[in-house]
Amino acid sequence: MRIPRGVSVAACVTGLAVAFLSAGGCGPAVALDKSVQLVDVHSGYVDLGIVNGETKLVPSATVRVQNTGASTLSGFQLSAAFWRVGDDGQKDELLLPHLVATDLAPGATSDPIVIRANYGYTLEGARADFFKHSMFVDFTIKVFGKVNGRLYKIGEVSVERKILPKDAAVPTT
Repeated sequence: MRIPRGVSVAACVTGLAVAFLSAGGCGPAVALDKSVQLVDVHSGYVDLGIVNGETKLVPSATVRVQNTGASTLSGFQLSAAFWRVGDDGQKDELLLPHLVATDLAPGATSDPIVIRANYGYTLEGARADFFKHSMFVDFTIKVFGKVNGRLYKIGEVSVERKILPKDAAVPTT
């Protein structure tokens, strides 16, 4: 790509990012909240190891997206918001940078998708005591899909009280 004189690289990159994020898919309008569901959901807290002398654990889920509608989905983006139960605002959010499904036929299911927060808990002491700690509050992950410029809530995951290894992607259960 050639950058015109007087235009910064940052401006070009920002313009491309905005174009990508605002681009809607081609094809008929699809209500993702009525034609998509989360399946094969597995969740827990990923152990990121020792950070600044304390164990860091972050909420995570691995999901698949299933097309439950009658039309083929031509593609959509996925995002997630991480909420501590009882809080009135989210603690973290994540935009998955790729299209989740391209031509996902009715009844078809996507590959596994890992949704992992950057925000989490740090704890001194034994990992076994993590869920008993007075500062621990459960997390919920709210999952959204975006197609044709419209955002739909497609599911919610209550994060299980279990510790997952750092390299956990797809559970074998």
